[in-house]
Amino acid sequence: MEKGLSQRALGEIFGVCNQTISFWETGSREPDLDHLLKISRFFGVSVDDLLDEKA
Repeated sequence: MEKGLSQRALGEIFGVCNQTISFWETGSREPDLDHLLKISRFFGVSVDDLLDEKA
């Protein structure tokens, strides 16, 4: 799921600050449903794939 974008760039795309992206990446926080849908569309994966802890 890598597109070579910085946390700042992803934050701008998803309308959140780069610290929020960092929290999502580390698992400190999880995106809400609206952001999960945006992330899945952007990366071309299903929401199920994003929520699968084994991945």
